[in-house]
Amino acid sequence: MEQKEEWFGEDFGQKIDLTVRIREILRNYPEGTSILKELVQNADDAGAREVRLCLDLRQHGTEGLPSLALAQFQGPALLVFNDGVFTDTDFRSIQRIGDSLKKDTSKGGKTGRFGIGFNSVYHLTELPAFVSAGKWCSFDPQAKFLPNVNPANPGKMVDFIKYPETVKRYPDQVCIRVKHQRWGGRAACWG
Repeated sequence: MEQKEEWFGEDFGQKIDLTVRIREILRNYPEGTSILKELVQNADDAGAREVRLCLDLRQHGTEGLPSLALAQFQGPALLVFNDGVFTDTDFRSIQRIGDSLKKDTSKGGKTGRFGIGFNSVYHLTELPAFVSAGKWCSFDPQAKFLPNVNPANPGKMVDFIKYPETVKRYPDQVCIRVKHQRWGGRAACWG
């Protein structure tokens, strides 16, 4: 006999306000050179042999953006490059605040296995972005800058290889103009 599903209360799960959690991390995470140290540690975890930092003082165009709200992030910016490449696990892990998947897979061999360090970049920007493995990714924890962003999952990922028309449609958003072969390495923009 099939049991009829009956109403049993309203949805009432625990939730976390992403901006409150990031603010808490930043309160406990010092500003200054520790942010750069975290970016170098991320490169090391990815097996990078090269890391480059660049303070880009240019102001980039604002006509070819997917949202006018992104215009304020068109410069200046801290650009960070390393020649490591994100794995599928890295992409999933960076989405988990304080619960990195590296702790499960690194056996203690990776520095960034606690899932907090990357979030130090929120000392520099409200909208961190990075490029790796042919994908442009950005986090928008306040869900107010990226177009059509879902507050429950506030960020966007664009696969440049799979959707090359996006690069053509939003040329001012794609500030890193490199060949497809070079998109394997990781680069990050914070403005």
